[in-house]
Amino acid sequence: DGNGIGDVCELTTPTLMFDTISTSRVSLVVANTGNFGNQGTPGVTMDYSGEGDCEAVYLYDASPVLLKNEGGLTLDYHMFGNNTTKQSPAGQPTVPPVNQGDFVVYESGTIITNDGTLAMEKTWWAPQDADTNGFVIQRLRLFPWDGQPHDGLVVGEALDWDIPAGSQVDNNGGFDASAKLIYQVGTGFGCLDNTHRFGGIALLAVGGGSGYADTSAIPYGAYTESNPTYVYPTNSFVPSELYNLMKSNSGYSALSQVTDQHSVMTYFDSLSLGATDTVSVFTVITTVKDGTAADLINNVMMARAWFAGHINLGTSSCCIGSTGNVDGSPSEDPDIADLTALIDHLFISFSPLPCVEEADVDSSGGPPDIADATALIDHLFISFAPTAPCQ
Repeated sequence: DGNGIGDVCELTTPTLMFDTISTSRVSLVVANTGNFGNQGTPGVTMDYSGEGDCEAVYLYDASPVLLKNEGGLTLDYHMFGNNTTKQSPAGQPTVPPVNQGDFVVYESGTIITNDGTLAMEKTWWAPQDADTNGFVIQRLRLFPWDGQPHDGLVVGEALDWDIPAGSQVDNNGGFDASAKLIYQVGTGFGCLDNTHRFGGIALLAVGGGSGYADTSAIPYGAYTESNPTYVYPTNSFVPSELYNLMKSNSGYSALSQVTDQHSVMTYFDSLSLGATDTVSVFTVITTVKDGTAADLINNVMMARAWFAGHINLGTSSCCIGSTGNVDGSPSEDPDIADLTALIDHLFISFSPLPCVEEADVDSSGGPPDIADATALIDHLFISFAPTAPCQ
């Protein structure tokens, strides 16, 4: 009908456009096809070469992956030089990086599957705060392009990390389920001990087309696997192999073999989309140059706090369940670290809290004060009474 929606004849191969977004420490190359990493473009792969590190590649290539089995299995993604995506004049245009003060944002525009049935849009945010410089936040939006419902969709993100290694690009894999994090770690030695280098992806929230996203959501699964087994033979993912791996790997798992690995986070193993539905998935991409897995997890926690204060703004509270998780840790159960964070906020450094509502332990509705600290002490050491529910 010429309106560009659902008309396969109006779809064209996109003119590939790459751009770069940066925090104060790391940069990431991103594309209007949803790709990021661009096959290991040095200096823009969440690496630290900009501050003098000898290694210039952390992330080789990455992309959303969308598998659909409707009359035949199809895979849409852009990695390893393979690009199945299309574009349409009716889609949203690409918006190059814009500095909004607190962050730099890039919008891919509308990315359409090869068969013209579904559409994706990617947005990346690079925080500019000095203490949020080791991560970039991204959103994947998915919705029908043909105006029809779709069922059984397998949706996720694939990342081929090449964390620096003493031997080629051999990595170890790891995960932290409480942080909703899958990661890879370097091996061997270079100018630094590469076992102190990390790169990973963690789920932040899942929502609809707009409004507040659910931060309690968990991915269907996340795993690391072997590139020599699943990528090298065809220089790409084989759709049936990727489909089976994403469906079978529920929960978290990491390959117990030092080899060239990739990571996959499966957001949904069987997603149903109504004709007018939109789903949005927010994740954080983060790296560490010279640290531990705990430092990577700390980056995820800082990303959650930044996400709550800059992106996930809505009528819902960042407080989950009951109050008391003052430090914003993956565990919602209050502990001595939460009391320490509250005392530090009130009397020592006065640092902002990741979620003020979590500190309203006495349910007064006001800003955190000594009464909240007293209530938390009572919960932890005296009466053990439950903390107040989130409002």
